[in-house]
Amino acid sequence: MAGDWIKMTVGLRTDPTVGKIARMTKLDRLAVIGRLWALWSWADAHAICGHVRNATDDDVDELCEKKGFAAALVTVGWLECVDDGVNIPQHEKHNGESAKERAMKNARQAKWRQTRDAHVDGGPSTPPSTPPSTPPPTGPTTNASTGPPPDRLPEKRREEVIPPNPPKTGGNAVGLKAWVDGIRAAGEKAIPADDPVFSYADRVGLPHAFVVLAWSAFKHRYLVQHPAKRYRDWRRVFRNAIEGNWLRLWYVEPSGSYALTTVGIQAQRSQQEAA
Repeated sequence: MAGDWIKMTVGLRTDPTVGKIARMTKLDRLAVIGRLWALWSWADAHAICGHVRNATDDDVDELCEKKGFAAALVTVGWLECVDDGVNIPQHEKHNGESAKERAMKNARQAKWRQTRDAHVDGGPSTPPSTPPSTPPPTGPTTNASTGPPPDRLPEKRREEVIPPNPPKTGGNAVGLKAWVDGIRAAGEKAIPADDPVFSYADRVGLPHAFVVLAWSAFKHRYLVQHPAKRYRDWRRVFRNAIEGNWLRLWYVEPSGSYALTTVGIQAQRSQQEAA
């Protein structure tokens, strides 16, 4: 779970889409917002990249205690019902881990600015606990030990405190392209041979060739189709994609062996053409 809170905008009550849902379900706006809170809280606890596996529209209706609520959300584009579950569009943008980090960072920066401005405008709220040992200078000083105030760092100092590119794991969330570029610059492979994803594949009998195919399709999705996605640990995201078969590339036959779906065959042909 990304956290024990979710983000909801203050203008949600007057959002025209909320009004449309209210009309379709014959609920008032506040009743709709309450049900949206229940849905988004549920998604925050159970969704992986906005996808809740094995859930159905009936589950959403039961959760929100309103028959037809899921259908209304689908109509306005706030819910997608797919074969293996439901998708919450834009979930990662608004309530994913990186989105919450951005919201908390913005709140901290706003608080810091308020504190800074209060000191700049009104000075310290309390006098120093002890008087200075020497009278303050009456003119400009050239004491080398006295540096510039914190908010007036020299340009060189400013350059020194700028953080480097985010690391490949941990740190700030980055797009897949930036992450891959960083991995290659470090002389590593994006998915090395000893990555845990292959151990998982061995445990469940998934051919390694399917894992390689999935990485090709995964890159296409997040480099071409959804380049704005940001994560801190793309290897972990890829492992989640393999374990959940997000890309729907394979299925298990009655014999227990794996076979490619239509989507998988298309991805395989695309991979072969690009080779």
